Amino acid sequence: MRYFILLTALLCWAIPATTYELPAPRAEMLRSTDWVAERLGQEKLVIVHVAEDRTQYDEAHVPGARFLPWSAVAQKRNGVIGMLPPTEELVETFQDLGIDADSTVVFYDEEGGFRAARAFLALDYLGASDNAALMDGHWPLWQRESPPVSDTPPPPGEPGSMQPSLRPFVIGVNMMQDVVWLNSSGHEAYHLFDARPSEQFHGTDPGDGIERAGHIPGAANVFWQETVKSMEEPVFRSVPDLLALYGLTDIRPHAAQIVTYCRTGGQGAHAYFTLRYLGFHPVLYDGSYIEWQSHPHLPVSQVE
Repeated sequence: MRYFILLTALLCWAIPATTYELPAPRAEMLRSTDWVAERLGQEKLVIVHVAEDRTQYDEAHVPGARFLPWSAVAQKRNGVIGMLPPTEELVETFQDLGIDADSTVVFYDEEGGFRAARAFLALDYLGASDNAALMDGHWPLWQRESPPVSDTPPPPGEPGSMQPSLRPFVIGVNMMQDVVWLNSSGHEAYHLFDARPSEQFHGTDPGDGIERAGHIPGAANVFWQETVKSMEEPVFRSVPDLLALYGLTDIRPHAAQIVTYCRTGGQGAHAYFTLRYLGFHPVLYDGSYIEWQSHPHLPVSQVE
């Protein structure tokens, strides 16, 4: 197939050939609310509040946090909603937040973390996430623990400087077809994880904008909210629990290629973050199921 060579290159990037056991978790990708509270006001710390709109942010937010609208990391492109913006826009967005190459960046959101994870993914895509993390527990836990809050945005700072080095982990529909073809041909090259609620995966509740209910053939369903303790206290479950949830406790190197997706790329970004945190090298199908099912020739599966 025409994307086979590119897909092979992606396979080589996604999982090093020398990996023979479970990777070590990347603990630095999660920061506790205590860790953030102890470092408020540090010069190189950039805290980012990610949300659909500014309502909550203007009422109260983590002191010093800058606001990032959801639309800055999920846009409609070529008729598909929820896609990453063009690279130039992403670079400008993060520079406007004051992010430099040596900044320590902490994202959080108002719910369980999928919006913050999407922002992390966008920065990761630019190759600038080495010092970036999510605040574990997000705004619900920050409020619950009663640390300081602010209703005043920080004063404008100097724009950051960033030299993007794109990482090839965001794939499109053509490459996704090759992934499905490889798996259906007996290669079993990829694990596919659908991060939507089970009723959308099974096709009993299609979800907004979905005309052909179901899921991409060969995918397993791990709803992103299952990875956290609760939506009231959205801290990540333990590493062993997460590995068991994804069925990755006894994975062989050749089977460690992973693709995540959801309905429009937000929940799939959370799955991407979770698997990166666990030490894997996942890939995100950004167009996700809303794009896949819009092509009549592409197969969909349902579970009775």
